Amino acid sequence: MTMGAVLYIFAREPRLGEVKTRLASSLGPAPTLRLYRAFLLDTAESMAELVQGRNGVAVRLAADRRPRPWLESLGRRFSFPVEGQGGGDLGTRMERVLKRRSSQSGATVIIGSDSPDLPASRIVDALDALKRSPVALGPTTDGGYYLIAVRGHPPPIFNLGDDWGGARVMAETSMRLEEAGVAFAVLEPWFDVDDLASLTDLLSRLESRPLSSFGGTARHTLELVRQLRREGVLR
Repeated sequence: MTMGAVLYIFAREPRLGEVKTRLASSLGPAPTLRLYRAFLLDTAESMAELVQGRNGVAVRLAADRRPRPWLESLGRRFSFPVEGQGGGDLGTRMERVLKRRSSQSGATVIIGSDSPDLPASRIVDALDALKRSPVALGPTTDGGYYLIAVRGHPPPIFNLGDDWGGARVMAETSMRLEEAGVAFAVLEPWFDVDDLASLTDLLSRLESRPLSSFGGTARHTLELVRQLRREGVLR
C-alpha cells in the first residue's frame, strides 16, 4: 500500500435539523440525526479496521465547523485527529484540504459519510490506482462520487458551483480532468444514502449480506434502523 497516505473523512458536526435534510423530510430531524451519527460511527469503525496494523496510512476527520464536540469525541475514540474544512462550497473545502497536503509526499484520499457500508477495500483500490494515475474517483450510482484520491497538487475540477450534489458531478469532473489532460482512474461504483429510497436500499443490502461478504457491515446503522422500525418511525 502507498506509504504516507492520509484518508480524510469529511463530516458535519451532528446538529438537529442540519444533517441529511432530504432524508429528514421523510423521517423527521431527530431520527435523521441519530442515523447520521450511526453513519459516521460505521464509517470511522470501518476505516479504523482498514488501517489497523498497516504502516504509512493515517485517518483524519475533516469537520465543517466549530464547536464540534461530537466529532472530537469520535476522533478520540478512534485516535483520529480532527481538522477543519474551512468555508465555502464542497469543492472549495475539498480543494483546500488537498492543497494542505499537496506539498507533502504520499497520497490524499477524501470520502464522505453518506456510504456507511462502503467497502474499506475501495480505499486500497484508490491508493493502488494512484501508482498509475495522479487522480482516482469512486462514482456513486446517482451520478456523484463517494471518493476522490489525489497524488500531488489537486487538479482544476472543484469549481462546479451549484452543480455540487447534482446528478452530473461525476460526469462534469471527468470532463474537466480530460480537458486538463490529467489522467485518472475510475473505481467500481458504490451507493450513498440521501433519501428514504436509498435508505431502504441500504437496509436491503445489509440484511441480505453475510458478515464476511463484499461491503461493510454498517452494524450501528443496521441496529438503529431496526430500532426505528420498532418505534414505528420506519416501516
